[in-house]
Amino acid sequence: MTRRTKEEIDTWLNDLYLEFRQNEIRHEDRILEVGLRINAYLNNYSLSNIPEKEYALKWMRNRCKPNCDSLPGSILAFYFDTEFWEIKIPLVYGNYSLDPLDYLNMPVTLKNILKQDPKVIDHYEKYWHMCFDFDYGLKEIPQTLYKTNSFATGLLLSGAQNLNAATAALLYTNHNNQVMMSIRMALEMFIKSYIVFHDHSEKSDYEKSEYVRKEIQHDLKKGLEKIQELSPNLINPKFFDILIKFPENIGKQRYSPENREIRDIAQCYDLTLRLGAIVTRSITDRNILNQ
Repeated sequence: MTRRTKEEIDTWLNDLYLEFRQNEIRHEDRILEVGLRINAYLNNYSLSNIPEKEYALKWMRNRCKPNCDSLPGSILAFYFDTEFWEIKIPLVYGNYSLDPLDYLNMPVTLKNILKQDPKVIDHYEKYWHMCFDFDYGLKEIPQTLYKTNSFATGLLLSGAQNLNAATAALLYTNHNNQVMMSIRMALEMFIKSYIVFHDHSEKSDYEKSEYVRKEIQHDLKKGLEKIQELSPNLINPKFFDILIKFPENIGKQRYSPENREIRDIAQCYDLTLRLGAIVTRSITDRNILNQ
């Protein structure tokens, strides 16, 4: 970590603030951006909130619209009582105490029913933490990975785009076969990105891409088995049981609509999100439950 004096940090913050104003960066994005840039400025990538980072965040908040960084950020979905419900991931940096239920868009009556079941509320809280890690992990991908492992980074981001498309369809439209294809594509991208990220051989990006293209192809089971080989005990054996619920023949399924049980769609979505979180946690060390 590079030590900086208060005067140096103030100068850096003033320059950054002027840059934000000139480029018309929205206030909520300014606080998010300073939270990311301060790490590079201090050459510190620990998840712990060091005093210098807390100071920088407070400095920027004092020059932004109040509570702007607690506005909803990303949207994901949670399955409960035969429906998918909107989960909001807030934009926050610094020390905050968050109640996951505050970010579940569900009628109060149903929330109360959910809270009465210890297993369900425990599942939801862990699920929300997973969503948080996935979303913030995407925002905190180390810049070095864009250069040193661009192929794996591209796979991860492509998977996130497919998952976003599936989320929007589950929340705001009728469930259809194309939703399952988006979920399947996201899962395939996450599996392949994990494999490439954790292939520590001297292979080039091209060689790694050829490996997942020729050896893994579109075989989700083979992909999970490869992750097991790379990281024993990481994959829950129950994941393999869920794989059978996914469309098998990608080309055929694109043109042959097939009705899916809502619970099957929910399990496939859940598994895909879990794999996405596994990837982001592995490359950023982000895990909110450990903080």
